[in-house]
Amino acid sequence: MKSKPQSAHSKPSTPNPEGNAPSLPQLKKRLHLAIAILPLALAACSSSPESETGAPPQPQTEAPAESAITQTLALQTPTPAWTLAPSALHRLPDGTYLCIHRLTAPQGMAAQMISTAQTTFSFQHAGNTTPSIKHYVLGKTWNWDANPEITFVDSLDELKDALAEAQSVPFTTP
Repeated sequence: MKSKPQSAHSKPSTPNPEGNAPSLPQLKKRLHLAIAILPLALAACSSSPESETGAPPQPQTEAPAESAITQTLALQTPTPAWTLAPSALHRLPDGTYLCIHRLTAPQGMAAQMISTAQTTFSFQHAGNTTPSIKHYVLGKTWNWDANPEITFVDSLDELKDALAEAQSVPFTTP
């Protein structure tokens, strides 16, 4: 009986002492066959309109895509020493965001010169649309408005009805 010539890269197959295990070439052949059949088997399973229980497949709901939103808010102040910082962000059931900012008065004396205080914050917006954001500012003590897009409030009590149904949203500042 002639033996099969061995290449330099292959190892000779050693028979199992019990004689019932497949040889290495047989295992390789089975593996190649299984790899060739796998895409066909997967396609057959995924195209079946019914699951293993016979029930129709349930519709898959995907979570809304999230996108990073960065907002910068600027307003005029009577001195350059005033600081503006976001303190809370909430999302209403209708998807509108309420951002509450706090203006902090300067400590000590500062030059009286109309200046701009600004702050930047970022958050994750769940949805595919451009978010609607309403800005509320606490702490203003002067008597003129600097930005019509901002609502100045004296306390959070003015927003308590809206905040009762709102969900807190995490945000970051640079």
